[in-house]
Amino acid sequence: MIDARLDRIVCVSHFVAAGVRNAGFEPKKIAVVHNGIVLPANLPLPSGDQPTRLGIVGQVLPRKQHLMLVRALGILRARRPSIAFRLKIIGNADGQYAREVKELVRQLKLGDVIEWPGFFTKRDDIYRELDVVVAPAIDEPFGTTILEAGAYGLPVVAARSGGCPEMVLDGTTGLLFDIAELDSFVGALEKLITDSSLRDRLGRAGRNHIGQVFSIERMATRFAEVLSRNEAC
Repeated sequence: MIDARLDRIVCVSHFVAAGVRNAGFEPKKIAVVHNGIVLPANLPLPSGDQPTRLGIVGQVLPRKQHLMLVRALGILRARRPSIAFRLKIIGNADGQYAREVKELVRQLKLGDVIEWPGFFTKRDDIYRELDVVVAPAIDEPFGTTILEAGAYGLPVVAARSGGCPEMVLDGTTGLLFDIAELDSFVGALEKLITDSSLRDRLGRAGRNHIGQVFSIERMATRFAEVLSRNEAC
């Protein structure tokens, strides 16, 4: 057994830790250490009176729920056609799922508000021109883009799934939605698209929260703590 040869099993989230326990590993060996991040010095400038700039960042895979996001924006546009927003899909546009996303964009006639600039290697290039980060993934083990969004002072709309609720304080640093309720997602998007003061409040709280709870220093301290203890954390 692998378990017999391990002293500690360090997981990036309580969601992952639960899966490890369910796999039969000894609970007393399992600990959680959230990843940390460095806060950038320069923050994005708000869009002002321009369309609210949304972004979904990362791999383009079914569990990331790009299709759900496109459907939600289609519903929102049909309900309130005067709302001004744009979406950037940050990620490679290759593969069958990406083709399905592009086809849905075409069917819903959202090509004028959805841009697919591709993959970026620098965080500044990703977040400097966004107002809201959308993270609708299912069973995301951790969700680094949520930390990055908060570090850049951006609010997040995230699924109440996986490790995301461990990073987003619902109503304080971002908005969580139920993955089985499309209207819940649409409502969360609508709130942040239409309320610049809410975006600003959640974004500022998010940066403060990330700096306090998800710093590199805290991660290192926590890692040292769990390696020096015998009990589960």
